[in-house]
Amino acid sequence: MPRGPRLDAPGVFHHVWARGIERRKIFLSDEDREDFLQRLTVVCGDGGAFVYAWSLLDNHFHLAIRTGKVPLSTIMRRVMTGYAIAFNRKKKRAGHLFQNRFGSTIVDEEEYFLRLVRYVHLNPLWAGMVRDLRALAKYKWTGHSVLMGNSKREFQVVDDVLARFAGRAGMARRALAEFMGSIYAIEDKKIFEGGGLIRSMGGASAVASARQKNEKQMYDERVLGDGSFVESVLRQIEGDDQPLKLDKKEVEARLANLITRACELTETQIEELTKGSRRRQVVRVRDVVSFLAVRRLGLSGTRVARALGVRAQSARRSVERGMESLKKLGLEERDLLD
Repeated sequence: MPRGPRLDAPGVFHHVWARGIERRKIFLSDEDREDFLQRLTVVCGDGGAFVYAWSLLDNHFHLAIRTGKVPLSTIMRRVMTGYAIAFNRKKKRAGHLFQNRFGSTIVDEEEYFLRLVRYVHLNPLWAGMVRDLRALAKYKWTGHSVLMGNSKREFQVVDDVLARFAGRAGMARRALAEFMGSIYAIEDKKIFEGGGLIRSMGGASAVASARQKNEKQMYDERVLGDGSFVESVLRQIEGDDQPLKLDKKEVEARLANLITRACELTETQIEELTKGSRRRQVVRVRDVVSFLAVRRLGLSGTRVARALGVRAQSARRSVERGMESLKKLGLEERDLLD
């Protein structure tokens, strides 16, 4: 899959989400929710990022966010890592809190901006946390209450959203309320929760239509938009499928971090990874590390083999299996490379 350092470049509009590991709760109290939002406030400050919609559920969260001065990966790492450390300390627990790091999709805002805002804000209603839209408008753990003027959050962008409905706040909020209650809102779940071709092209009906017309459109599961939008995004990715240009010291640091991160996310011991274990899970982790180290960091197979304690021939075979092993482990490249 194409990759490059511009996926979280300034000005890119994203749908971001993360779940608790094994779908466990990540928010146990209002104090936890306030802690998370305060961290988001800090990292978004002074143009770090711009949040247009958000919702906190018991075991996951959603954001509609535009990158600013700070890359998305940095924003989310600061929020989620800081929150997880504080949560574990307060609850006297250990181990991972989140399932992987976070998921994100680049969204064609011209087509999907308001629909994403609606989707993000309707999640508590769909989850049964509020009984109806009137209650949702006052529910303090979603940005809809902020848009409706019933609460305030320093990090949330309000005027830009309301302006898409009307020039005056009162009229805009009435139009927003009507938009939230549209019968078409439920259809958006299939788009924002789907994957692969369906997500990228905006739903199963769009895929079926393209197939009927025998249209071949570019798609990428990390991007929500039609073929031309996907193509424009991928064109902006610098160094598409090329090794990152780093000096030797940086490469060595990235390799060490890659090995550590891969072991953390898969709960694999580094010693087992580098001592030739043939356990299936360990072999797949070794495949992933070899693939990313060679194809993305530009290391030689010999150097990677030395770091992993295997022969160069084994490392080369691992590189070839790397993409498949990424999928089998349920990981994405952005989970492992900052």
